[in-house]
Amino acid sequence: MNFIFHPSASLLSRQRDAEGVIRQYAVALLCLAAIPFYFVSREHISGSDNDFARFERYLAGILALYHHSPLLRAVCRIIRGEDRLGKVEVESGGKTKTKEKSEPLLKQPRFHVVVHLVCGVALAGKGLD
Repeated sequence: MNFIFHPSASLLSRQRDAEGVIRQYAVALLCLAAIPFYFVSREHISGSDNDFARFERYLAGILALYHHSPLLRAVCRIIRGEDRLGKVEVESGGKTKTKEKSEPLLKQPRFHVVVHLVCGVALAGKGLD
């Protein structure tokens, strides 16, 4: 729980980006720990198709909860303005030009919002099925 509420306690110096990653890791650990809880909480598991379908929905719900963490992290990055592309000075032929800095699609927070939103909604739909 310390990972979630005090992520900077795990670091030598406070780093905002690292705190978000540590919180995301903590949520992943909590979701992972919830899987054995399903088996412990069940009195008797018969191994029928109905039990498998119930576990499948439970697992989909847990994974949907996990996707909230990277989604929230990406939204926070957008709010902080980390999705804006900067300007870079490029020299060509002895002249300096200002050019838009392009970031790869997979590193852009808006891409992460879309991917984790789609995954979270699809898994939540399966979990509530």
